Amino acid sequence: MKILILDDSSEKIGAITKLINSTEFAPLITIEYSLDLQGGRSKLCNTYYDLLILDLNIPEQIGYPASYRAGADFVD
Repeated sequence: MKILILDDSSEKIGAITKLINSTEFAPLITIEYSLDLQGGRSKLCNTYYDLLILDLNIPEQIGYPASYRAGADFVD
């Protein structure tokens, strides 16, 4: 199973990754992440993921301010 985490917080990514890796299924799971929507979009265009964990308040690019609707707009 491949999981993509889109979140601008390295701490949250680490916590989610730690939780997933603590399960009995951890050896079967590959986790990738992106800190912005631009990087996430690129990954999604090039790789199939079984699960997307998406922060709703995330910047379009690193260094830009986060937008409270960016994650929802990304899904739309």
